[in-house]
Amino acid sequence: MAELNALLLGLELCLKLGFNWVWIEVDSLFLVQTIRDGFTGSAQNFYIIRKIKNLLNLMNFDISHIFREGNICADWLVNKGSFLVGYEELDILNLDRSFKGMLLLDKAYMPHIRYG
Repeated sequence: MAELNALLLGLELCLKLGFNWVWIEVDSLFLVQTIRDGFTGSAQNFYIIRKIKNLLNLMNFDISHIFREGNICADWLVNKGSFLVGYEELDILNLDRSFKGMLLLDKAYMPHIRYG
């Protein structure tokens, strides 16, 4: 359920910011199969999956599975989010130094370097 809600919020943010071409990397094989194969999941997840698919119909996307260890940026964000009380958008101008470094490594395709 957490992955579904995170994807929904991320897609809403992408559309809000005008990003119509997105590459979605998730550490949930269930989520990849749900999007690729049209699986609707349980009754509990049906409506959120329908919202996600409606948003995806508005954009060009690719979705792939990545192990949590392979995406240090997502791992850092998950850890930060676990301590938040409410919703928070990060400002690109005021990012944490360690996170900014991780983003630069990710951009340079150096996922094998792990912080910790």
